[in-house]
Amino acid sequence: MTYGQAILFVALCIIAKVVQVLWSVKRFKAFRLRYGLDLTPHERAELNASLQNFYLMSRRDGYINWLTRGQIDNLSIACFRYCSIVTRTHNLERGRGFFFNVVLLELDAVQLPTFLLEPENFFQREGAYLAFHKDYDFKAHPDFLRTWQLSGDDEEAIRAFLTPELLDFLSEFSGFCLEASGDRLLVYSKEPQWRSKEPQWRSTKHEELIQSGLAIANAFQSMNER
Repeated sequence: MTYGQAILFVALCIIAKVVQVLWSVKRFKAFRLRYGLDLTPHERAELNASLQNFYLMSRRDGYINWLTRGQIDNLSIACFRYCSIVTRTHNLERGRGFFFNVVLLELDAVQLPTFLLEPENFFQREGAYLAFHKDYDFKAHPDFLRTWQLSGDDEEAIRAFLTPELLDFLSEFSGFCLEASGDRLLVYSKEPQWRSKEPQWRSTKHEELIQSGLAIANAFQSMNER
């Protein structure tokens, strides 16, 4: 490769990267407009601190690196990406870690017991069987057992809240994790991205979480109103 060819190759790589970034920004703006979400970067630290009781966000050095807020179906919603830092770089506010796509929904007139729903897998089933992991069994709902692994501290409150109708309803979903506590519902990607820097934004990931989260939040509120 000649010197001129090398310069041309580098220039084309830079142009391709710029086009990729601009396209990502355009899609992100279209996503926010479609759902009526506003960027609120000044609220990231406060929100992060208020969610420390959730298992996902319990790491002291985790951070929210962008945040949007809005109202959908009369529910307050926040969409953001959360990074759980594993190794730090020279920049103390950043580091290598797992990036999660997250949707937070705040419910009205309903108090949820604290619990975590994760997609069921072989290792979790074996761990529950060997008493390594506390998992609540709903033998009358095999579809739910095949889909979800449920854990939480207050078994009585969880069983009282998750009625047979809700268990059947939740059995229709899969592919994400769900945490509940008080008036908040957290829905996030089950397979985080491991990166040394911010991964490219994907609108489809958050849209799937929004639609699933809204359906579950509305079901929880409807059951509570009966």
